[in-house]
Amino acid sequence: MTRRLTFICFLLLALAACRPASTAAVIAVPTVGVAPALWPVENAERVAREFIQNWLDGAYDRMFEDISFGSQEAYPFASFEALYTNAAATMEQTGLEIVANGIYRESESVAVFNYNVTFTTETFGTIVDNNRDMRLVVDTRAQDWRVAWTPADLFPELAAGGRLRLTTTPGIRANIYDASGAILADQEGRVAMINIVRQNAPDWENCLNTLSSALSLPLDNVRQRLESRPASELVQVGLIDQAAYNAVSSQLDGFCDAQLEGRRVRRYTNGTLMPNLLGYVGYPGESELPALQAAGFNQDSLIGRTGIELEWDETLRGVPAASLEIAQPPPGRCLRVLANRQAQPGRSPVANH
Repeated sequence: MTRRLTFICFLLLALAACRPASTAAVIAVPTVGVAPALWPVENAERVAREFIQNWLDGAYDRMFEDISFGSQEAYPFASFEALYTNAAATMEQTGLEIVANGIYRESESVAVFNYNVTFTTETFGTIVDNNRDMRLVVDTRAQDWRVAWTPADLFPELAAGGRLRLTTTPGIRANIYDASGAILADQEGRVAMINIVRQNAPDWENCLNTLSSALSLPLDNVRQRLESRPASELVQVGLIDQAAYNAVSSQLDGFCDAQLEGRRVRRYTNGTLMPNLLGYVGYPGESELPALQAAGFNQDSLIGRTGIELEWDETLRGVPAASLEIAQPPPGRCLRVLANRQAQPGRSPVANH
């Protein structure tokens, strides 16, 4: 019995010694590497270049397709297109050149495309606007890059409500001289435009009588001109010369609380001498105004009608000063000056008689 127990114990020990060792747990170690970008920046550059090419082509509908859905919702196509077409008209744009500088990735889903723009205009020649940034984002709805467009992509100041404006300032019409150098015509005459706000007039009936006398107009005509307009509106009533103004200035002030706007007018130093040779000037008619406005003049600009005044009109007028600005809505504080043009004074002809 003792031998049998000894044999069984020996057998159990042998079996235990022959059991394989327990297997250790396997731990997976990740391989370190760089995953490829989900949205390659080259695709962003492709979209940016499409956008500027469409701008060069004037294809505003295709430009609009290149902007993000968020931008399309914020700025419908009609307002998007109007911004570009109105700007081109205000600038008197005749040409456009765009040069790409490069692109960089700001984040996985944002890229910035840098470029230069040169506008060619009738009034100012070329306007260079370099180092502009166009921001592009990954648009998940489009499953591609799109331009994160705002009005700042035309000019940064437009995003804050700024507006493009072109202002012109006509110069003084040049003198006409005779062969000895004496002045025959100049701009040293003076007139005043009478402006009235009806509700501000202290004595309305006496105001009407004073205006009728000063302007040599029937009382009923003056009354109808003023009383047909709202009482709070500033109305231009008419022009009076220096002599008439001196005679009625106190009445205009006391009865009407009138606002007077001084203007230069043509003065002929020798009165009616040589009227056929010198001719005369006048204000533009409705049909003449568009062409004059395109040249930088306005409804208050004097133009030649007959004689030397007509024959040498463009020479006497010169070229108005001009400024292209981005300004806030009224009161119109200037945010940025894009271009300036200095006035070119008119040149004086010599009348031989």
